[in-house]
Amino acid sequence: MLHDYWTSDDVFEQCALLTYQEEQRRAWHQAIPQPSGAWNISIIDKAELSRTYDRICHADRIRANVEYNAKVH
Repeated sequence: MLHDYWTSDDVFEQCALLTYQEEQRRAWHQAIPQPSGAWNISIIDKAELSRTYDRICHADRIRANVEYNAKVH
């Protein structure tokens, strides 16, 4: 809740942070029984968060294009 994305006015940043947290938590739990173990989940991987943001924006652009094409045709 201390990350800048949490209080951002950009809905995509908020969504990216929540998605990132969900995906990291799931991966962390799966990594626990592995020989290398899990990582410190409290440290945010900025590169991975950026990739998550890009995925969210890309998915929204695709959704908007599909909606637009459905209206046009």
